[in-house]
Amino acid sequence: MIDDMKRTLFILILTLGICCINVNAQTKKRVPVKKTNVQAKPQSKYEENLLVYKDGFAFVKLSNKELNLEGVKSITGKEIVPFKYKRVEYEQVGHFFYVRDKDDCVGIYTCDGKCIISTDKKYSSVYLESEGDRICWYIKKDGKKGMLDAMGAVVIPPKYEMVCFTRFYDDYKHNRSGPFYFVVQNNENWECYYDLNGKRFDIGDYIIFCENGKILTYERGQDGELYKKEIDYSEYSMFNYEKHSDLMYCESNHNYDITLSTNFLGDYRYHIMKSNNKLGFIDSHGKIIVPCEMDALESAGTGYLKYKLNGFWGVMNYTGKVIIDTNRGYTSIGDFKTFNKRFAYTMDGYKGECNQLGQQVSKIRVTKPKPVSTAASSSTSRLTDCTAFDLKGKVKSCTVSAIGDGSVLSFLAGDMSSMLGTTVGEYSFTQNGKYIPNKGEKVIYEGNVLKKIIKGSNGTEYVYKNGRLHRKNENGELFGMTYMTIHEYTYDERGMIIIEKEGELSATGSEDIVRYYSDYELDSHGNWTSRKCKINDRVVKGEIRHITYY
Repeated sequence: MIDDMKRTLFILILTLGICCINVNAQTKKRVPVKKTNVQAKPQSKYEENLLVYKDGFAFVKLSNKELNLEGVKSITGKEIVPFKYKRVEYEQVGHFFYVRDKDDCVGIYTCDGKCIISTDKKYSSVYLESEGDRICWYIKKDGKKGMLDAMGAVVIPPKYEMVCFTRFYDDYKHNRSGPFYFVVQNNENWECYYDLNGKRFDIGDYIIFCENGKILTYERGQDGELYKKEIDYSEYSMFNYEKHSDLMYCESNHNYDITLSTNFLGDYRYHIMKSNNKLGFIDSHGKIIVPCEMDALESAGTGYLKYKLNGFWGVMNYTGKVIIDTNRGYTSIGDFKTFNKRFAYTMDGYKGECNQLGQQVSKIRVTKPKPVSTAASSSTSRLTDCTAFDLKGKVKSCTVSAIGDGSVLSFLAGDMSSMLGTTVGEYSFTQNGKYIPNKGEKVIYEGNVLKKIIKGSNGTEYVYKNGRLHRKNENGELFGMTYMTIHEYTYDERGMIIIEKEGELSATGSEDIVRYYSDYELDSHGNWTSRKCKINDRVVKGEIRHITYY
């Protein structure tokens, strides 16, 4: 009986356990499993900003305002200052970086990324001092001051109220050309002198001074009189005080692998960069779009750049995508014309246009004019007048207008032929090609060849040589003083002016102005109808000519 009861109780317990396990399993099955494919968006570690300085030095500043961290890398991606400091500041005088860590301790990095002074030294202040051709570092720690050499080695430990780095005044040479030394102050008294090895030298009870490079003091002799005594002092030092190339302290020591122009490349977001006389460009975040491989690089209008490689020109956009390759052999390419969306080009014996996709849409053979025989008739010789004005054919009149006032001009992105400007010259010719003088002009010939035109009350002279404008002598008066400005011209193989050099004959010492003419557009007679003038790679004006023919 008892055995049956035990057996029954065991079965009940076993059954209850199985039910509990089953219920728990069912409960777990009813718990929904949350599934998602959404991943956390990765956040940028830091912001990058390109900074360019007047000396051509450029770097990318790294910053994270939330983490309060900064760093620096070169425009080629090389780390200069690790991204771990609270503040990083570039010092132009000396060309180095101040860094400050979370404890406000100061350190120094060179532009090449070399740490001269570590923040682990716990200096609260560091600044550079220069005396003559020597440099050193003032330091401050726990309220006391000391000195380091140019490479950051301790010369005078930071335990003084003030430290001064200077050199002796030479009484014999009457200038401050004596040996260098340190003098320290404690308790408001300048009390100790140290040489460049940080070794203290004794000056006795009397003043020290310098004569002809020697450091002297006085000592009292047995007779009670004062006599000069030379102090044992050597300028030899185991420390380095030279303006070394790592620090790039001197401008002559600038040795940057890549320099950047402070001017923008047509668009404020891009800079031209230069390395080994080759050009490329970079964006405002320090990303190199095109490496320094081009011989020339300049704006070609809205959204486009012209580049020169191996003697030929091509076109690309600001992403670096090539629109027109240099392997086509184009010897020149004009700016992008917005009104018909075309680029004009020239090549050996041809000229034409390409569309904005770079596809060639026209190609016209250009016939070179036959050379004029020296035995030409008298009527042909009279055509020299037109030649003197850079004109060919049966020209009736020519009006020259200038556009621009020195600023970046709107015609950069389009065609100039339809634009109005200020008239700067009007010329007329007979059917035989002889120049018709304007009022107040005096024309001088040598035989049938035009030699000189004298204009205006000030007697400005236009001098012609071999049928071309050779020189312009411009007279003027300023503040009661007369002066003469001479303009001289250089031509290319086509007979186009490419350089105008302007110099002043006066005692003012003003610098010459050099103007460069380019981007000539020609009509069907071979006469130019528009051109651009640049000074220091900056377009300052454009010129257009309206020509009528008989």
